[in-house]
Amino acid sequence: IIIGDPDRLRAVAQDFIEHYENRVEEGATVASKGNVIVTGTIYGTVIAGAAGRTDAVIAALHMQPKKLRIGGIKVKPVIGGSYSWAKLL
Repeated sequence: IIIGDPDRLRAVAQDFIEHYENRVEEGATVASKGNVIVTGTIYGTVIAGAAGRTDAVIAALHMQPKKLRIGGIKVKPVIGGSYSWAKLL
């Protein structure tokens, strides 16, 4: 529970919303030892399983990536109904 002044609560809520609405922009790179889940659009490069894990996944509401890699292996997105994803088969 967050207790405090209403202006501070609004500022925290706005930071939270902006964090989740931001996109992985073209030219940006996101790398993770595990999975990468984006609640927006991926335009840049995403590397999941950067420590060599091939069981990692990449998921986003929308994908128009420059590059996707899982465990060092290049993958292509699967564009589906309400979200897009990529994983090694």
